[in-house]
Amino acid sequence: MKEKNKTITVILPIHELTEVTTELFKKSLQSVETQQVKPDKCLIVHTPKVKTKIEEVLKELKFDNNEFYQLIENNTDKTDFCSQINLGVEKSDSEYFSILELDDEYSKIFFKNVKEHITAYPEIAVFLPIIVEVDNDNKFQAFTNESIWAMGFSEKVGYLDINTLLRFPNFSTGGAVFKTKEFISLGKFKTNIKLSFMYELLLRIANNDEPIMTIPRMGYLHKNGRPGSLFDTYKKELTPELAKFYLNLSRSEYFFENERQITEPVN
Repeated sequence: MKEKNKTITVILPIHELTEVTTELFKKSLQSVETQQVKPDKCLIVHTPKVKTKIEEVLKELKFDNNEFYQLIENNTDKTDFCSQINLGVEKSDSEYFSILELDDEYSKIFFKNVKEHITAYPEIAVFLPIIVEVDNDNKFQAFTNESIWAMGFSEKVGYLDINTLLRFPNFSTGGAVFKTKEFISLGKFKTNIKLSFMYELLLRIANNDEPIMTIPRMGYLHKNGRPGSLFDTYKKELTPELAKFYLNLSRSEYFFENERQITEPVN
């Protein structure tokens, strides 16, 4: 019997929209809309103050299927990136979900490749894209997540394992596709880990022997250094000592599925 197609939801978190980020938001949505093989729905998780603006953007872009884009309002006082993603996952009924950041874009063939890989590798818990990193002028900077396809880099070519992660932390969940059930059962993103929350999550998943694979295609474009972006904010708020603290913290907290109390060191 032919296996039923697996459903995929895109989760796009938004806590504020400026003139600049509104235009980037439009490009993000267009990168979903122009997929050769579209995901099943897109959940836009937002704070109350940006709901009207989001509705205006969707109306302006004149997308055909209004049910494809669903707004999830976050009325809590936790509107950080991790909390927004976690809320979207809780509201999703799809077997898989993918994370789309406000100022990023998917390649047009990304979900075609994803669905082919889900069919071929149904045991995989997380599919990472090869990410093209660009600056604010869209000039190429680097690739991310590609290194595990180098011979001898990881225990198995194409797969990310715990020992490789502990040795080399520079992997990203931007654009990643997760099995929803496994993401929830392993504790989701930890909202109290700054800067290295993506790294801690990958460590936790790998430590639980859930397989992580990078799809060997360029699938996601990530903009670095945008003023006001999450990691730009971290760069301004966190000292080098605190950044190192959270990196080291991730290497101990991944043993625990639930968030634990964290006390930042006092300089």
